Amino acid sequence: MAQPDLMRQIDRAVAIPVTLMLVVVLCVWLGIAGPLVTDIQADGIYTTLKDWQGLIGAVVAVMAAVIAWLNVKQQLRINLVSREEDRIERLLPGLRQTLDMLNSVLKELQKCQTNYAVKDLVDFVLRAEGNEPLDATMRRILPLADEDMLREVTGTISRLRTEALRWIALYDRREKAKLDVVTIAEFAPEEHEKVRVEMVAAEKELRQADEAVDAAIEALDQLRQSLDDRTRRAAHRLTRFRQQLEAYFEDTEK
Repeated sequence: MAQPDLMRQIDRAVAIPVTLMLVVVLCVWLGIAGPLVTDIQADGIYTTLKDWQGLIGAVVAVMAAVIAWLNVKQQLRINLVSREEDRIERLLPGLRQTLDMLNSVLKELQKCQTNYAVKDLVDFVLRAEGNEPLDATMRRILPLADEDMLREVTGTISRLRTEALRWIALYDRREKAKLDVVTIAEFAPEEHEKVRVEMVAAEKELRQADEAVDAAIEALDQLRQSLDDRTRRAAHRLTRFRQQLEAYFEDTEK
């Protein structure tokens, strides 16, 4: 995330001049404390302050600059925290909505007995309407998700639907080849070997399609786990930022 990195950069950038100013103040004070006390004892406080007023004014100015830097640092940090709080507040509802949808899809897929039903189950959970494009469906059921979230989840679900459709086509091809083997053995034995080879090839492709569907479901589950982790971290950060802002405003009201 860019905001915390920027915050750390500002902390480092402000710390350098503030530290240098503190060193200057300390060195100046150590350099003048002894002579100043001696002069006060010899000439009196009024005369001494008059003689030293330029240097004392410089020390006071440096100290005022240090305080100003500290205030600027705090204000910059609060501004960044406030902006990050706003960003997370906009992001979190979409994360939660998308996570709920993925949990529903995966819950239905766990009940699925055959890959033949995968696409229909997914479309049922997504409440797909006719020939509505998948990206339009996702926008309709996830109105709180941002564009990056929509692209990520749409791509993962599209992969699963595509692999499921491919599996159905290969399954139908394999079943036809099995039927042809039986039929041709009886009515066209000279074509039997050719059809048998076709059936073996179809079975091999179907096994590969099985693996592809499983991999697509696993990718969907990995996305769900990622969103769950992102949601938890975002909620934790939002709580922490709100606490920082509340503490800051409580201090300013005192």
